[in-house]
Amino acid sequence: MLDFSEEQGRQRGSSSLLDLVIFCVIFWTTVIFPGWNVEHVKRHLVTFDAKPIDFAIKTDQNFRFHSEFNQLISEEIQNQPAPFIYERIGQKFMHFFIDEMQDTSILQWQNLIPLIGNALSQEYTSLLLVGDGKQAIYRWRGGKAEQFIGLGSDNDESVNPFLIPKEVLALETNYRSYSEIIKFNNELSLHVSKFIHEPTYRALFHQKSFQKENEKKGGHVSISFLEKEEETADANIYARKVLEIIQHLDDGYDLNDVCVLVRKKKEGIAVAHLLSENDIEIVSSETLLLANSSKVNFLINFMRYILFSNDQESLFNVLCFLHDFLEVTEEKHLFFEKYVHLDIYDFVEEIEQLGCVFDLLEYHQLPLYEKVEQIIRTFQLQETPDAYVQFFLDEVLTQQKKEADVQDILDFWNEKKNQLSVVSPENKNALRIMTIHKSKGLEFPIVIFPCDLDIYKEIKPKVWLKALENFPEFMVNFNKDLPLTG
Repeated sequence: MLDFSEEQGRQRGSSSLLDLVIFCVIFWTTVIFPGWNVEHVKRHLVTFDAKPIDFAIKTDQNFRFHSEFNQLISEEIQNQPAPFIYERIGQKFMHFFIDEMQDTSILQWQNLIPLIGNALSQEYTSLLLVGDGKQAIYRWRGGKAEQFIGLGSDNDESVNPFLIPKEVLALETNYRSYSEIIKFNNELSLHVSKFIHEPTYRALFHQKSFQKENEKKGGHVSISFLEKEEETADANIYARKVLEIIQHLDDGYDLNDVCVLVRKKKEGIAVAHLLSENDIEIVSSETLLLANSSKVNFLINFMRYILFSNDQESLFNVLCFLHDFLEVTEEKHLFFEKYVHLDIYDFVEEIEQLGCVFDLLEYHQLPLYEKVEQIIRTFQLQETPDAYVQFFLDEVLTQQKKEADVQDILDFWNEKKNQLSVVSPENKNALRIMTIHKSKGLEFPIVIFPCDLDIYKEIKPKVWLKALENFPEFMVNFNKDLPLTG
């Protein structure tokens, strides 16, 4: 399940927390209390702890997030040497196998030790831990590779939490990959080890990464370097390179032999968008969702704002999209301030200065499908073919046949937005696009990774900010909009 912050962020599309704070302050000082300034706002800000509210909502609805269970279990058993529930489970299960042990968090492992320890104290029991410290990709979820490396170490300092002795077995032969892939991995690990200063990790890459080849001979590894362009064009650079590779595939391969891996969903969306424009079939449960399209979200927000002109959140989302999509050079908070106090009629008149002529009277007289088409024409959302917008139009047409109006399509969107996607059947000859985490454990004849390898860069960095005197600290996105708080 999603936590509340993620759900709220998804509803706002790509809008940042900082943008929302700026918008709220402008709205407060220009509409609610026009005579107020920043000092008035500061004196009336209230900080509160949301945890009691969060707990009350969960208790009332009788649910807990999956991520909370490790902590709940830990709190329940920490003062019990042999918890009763583990004794009961231990009598039922005698053999334990834990795969991907390098991604197991400390809390998860500490919760499992009493259960496994109770089982191993009996006869005819066993524990098998399988993992590879070099493949740890879940540190962001609490996974700690050092824990597995320590358990598998042969030195005297290694920790064994159980009374029975351990046996370390190295899987020396790679039975999955072809010879060229194995050679590349062996040479890369040896090369990388020269730049690792931590002794444990250096030994892991230098001494314990060599794999023997199997009977599969051949394979191919290619690394391409691209000239960096403008920052906003980076995603398209990678997408264009993927398209080039796909268009020059050997005749012996089909599209369903290919998987494109990305770190972030927005990178996958950029690749999916370009490939779709070039009539290449793709399958991706993540990147093909209509809810991932900023244009589709704009259509929803604009229709909602026209229907409920006092809906400030929809107006905020509309303004954020227009500022980015129309490449407005004016600073974002000044842009917001110009429109936030306008009613719907003045707003429609004012945006004509941006080259967007929208006839509100005509809009109200049109059927649902033509309403959406009018918005698309006004803001030129289909200047280049967009599969997400087209599939949204198809869905609108389907709902119109059921005599739906704007309110109906908004309700339908709220209910189905996490299911609606660009249709591409699983059994088609289609290329797949996946995040690295979704692809864990899978294999494909051809894998393309078209992304920046800056693994030390935080995906969504945050920073605590205390920008004004007597203003409580608050967490904001660490991005190009940060200077706006000064």
